[in-house]
Amino acid sequence: MTTEEAANHLGLSKYEDLFDAVEMNVFQCKQELIQKADQILLFPSKEKRLQLLQTAAESLGFTFGIDSIPTFSYPLDSNNIDAHFQQFQTNRSLLLSTIGKVDSFHGLIDVHRQLTKNYQQWAAFWQNVEIKEGEGLKLSSMLDSMRFLHVIQDWKKQGVIYREQLQIDLIPKDVQHEILRLKAVYARSI
Repeated sequence: MTTEEAANHLGLSKYEDLFDAVEMNVFQCKQELIQKADQILLFPSKEKRLQLLQTAAESLGFTFGIDSIPTFSYPLDSNNIDAHFQQFQTNRSLLLSTIGKVDSFHGLIDVHRQLTKNYQQWAAFWQNVEIKEGEGLKLSSMLDSMRFLHVIQDWKKQGVIYREQLQIDLIPKDVQHEILRLKAVYARSI
């Protein structure tokens, strides 16, 4: 990458110096990641952009520190619905809070990958739930997590703790749609 290409990728002409350009680009990428943390199908193209920005900054002489990104043990041995939901949400929250501590594009790529793995584990959990195909499945339109939690709590009150206990008549239409969406996202992300 030439110096001119690197400066162009970082928008260097808009900033006072290289440090400001890198800092602002990292900040903007953090904001974007936070806003689209659950849209994992977009991550491969975002990773390419982040790698390009990292290369551009380094080719202009910028040195990044080493980011510490936590890794999680994802799979649970149980088919407990609430346990999987809680693990997914806990991992997601920890990763989103980690974004604020990341100072490099490579660090953001690592967070992307952890978010993807976490989301894939959550989506994989629903693969064996039989639901008839729905109409108008939009992969980017997610069910609110509080709605999902409310339904899970209702299932617990009815004695439905494990995925195998789910029957189609216990699954509200919006949650059926979300499960179908998760299955489709999983299929496209692996």
